[in-house]
Amino acid sequence: MAQDINMVVLLSFLVFLVPIYYVTYKLKLGIIKNTTISILRMTIQLYLVGVYLKYIFEWNNPFINMGYFILMIVAASFSVIKNSNINFKCFFIPVLLSTLVPNIFILLYLNYFVVNLDNIFNAVYVIPLGGMLLGNTLKGNIIAISSFLSDIKNNEKEYFYKIMLGANKLEATLPYIRKSMVVSLNPTIANMATVGLVSLPGMMTGQILGGSSPIVAIKYQIAIMLGIFISQFIASLFCIYLILKMGFDKYNLLKENAIVEK
Repeated sequence: MAQDINMVVLLSFLVFLVPIYYVTYKLKLGIIKNTTISILRMTIQLYLVGVYLKYIFEWNNPFINMGYFILMIVAASFSVIKNSNINFKCFFIPVLLSTLVPNIFILLYLNYFVVNLDNIFNAVYVIPLGGMLLGNTLKGNIIAISSFLSDIKNNEKEYFYKIMLGANKLEATLPYIRKSMVVSLNPTIANMATVGLVSLPGMMTGQILGGSSPIVAIKYQIAIMLGIFISQFIASLFCIYLILKMGFDKYNLLKENAIVEK
């Protein structure tokens, strides 16, 4: 069992923000308001999560557990669309499906085959493991979508030229697909290459603080890192595939309202 943290001591951490805010003000970085709002939102959101997760873990109902995870997926899909600056009507379904399918598949595979649970819908595993998979899928999809669509927009003449020469949509966009996949996966690949050497990741830290042996913690960390990479790869590729199917018109041109200008 991890050592509890005194609330007053935890709040004392905020003292370190005073010099940071002072330097930020002097340098005119313009991030004080956003930082303050983010800290307040983080605190409130995590407190509320802690409250209702307590009851979810106590009930441990399979329908509630998976329902909560699907709700997380829907929220993540909204976040991907917002942060990718893409049209909600055009891309909500592609983003939702590309987030839903790989994450549920990998989560259930981990719970059934890897961890070998009797109850694969156990809240203690579904929500933490699902959250880690989902968080990385969210970041990967944002990077993949942003890179793919911005490359098409910035290279319109080249793309049109390939289409006019007889290339199909896939052939004309293949260089952009390759680039978007690489930039999407590079952070995860780099993280896998340095895990344990540069940093002790969250899954392993949580296991050790919870009283598990380091060897057990390592096994869980390897499993979740592989799960993250696989789910992110499938999600990014699936998302781009669905965008190709639903984000272009019958003339193989990107729909006019696909990208939302800031």
